[in-house]
Amino acid sequence: MTTYAAPHDDTPPAACQAGHARPAPYSCAVPVERLPGPAGASFSSAVAVTGGGRLVHVSGQLAPGGDLAAQAGRCFDRIESILAEVGASLRDVVSIRAYLTSLDDYADYARVRAERFGDALPASAAVQVAGLLEGALVEIEAVAYVERRPR
Repeated sequence: MTTYAAPHDDTPPAACQAGHARPAPYSCAVPVERLPGPAGASFSSAVAVTGGGRLVHVSGQLAPGGDLAAQAGRCFDRIESILAEVGASLRDVVSIRAYLTSLDDYADYARVRAERFGDALPASAAVQVAGLLEGALVEIEAVAYVERRPR
């Protein structure tokens, strides 16, 4: 699922229902508005969702072993797998929170986040913590918006 409108776009969701196409990378699948972060940021300052969907909260994921970039990539793999079970993908993620044991390699984490989310950057927070389970360097939790499907 992708967004239906870019920030400050006044096209109502009804336009999507009437069959009006939206320019790439936007579609009419999910009413999500992403307010871009600062220039060069790998996150959105805010993400607003509306409509008849539901929020899916993904518990923090760990992937011990390797450097921060490798662990972050595997955390996102796990989040992606969990979301697939509810019919969602990383494009549906509206917010993530990362807990890192050190901010020294934060740029590596931010690079992986940017690679994994592309143009659908979620709102994001990173918090330095004293330690994580299993000696992990990072733990990542996510919130996704999933459009309800007719039964």
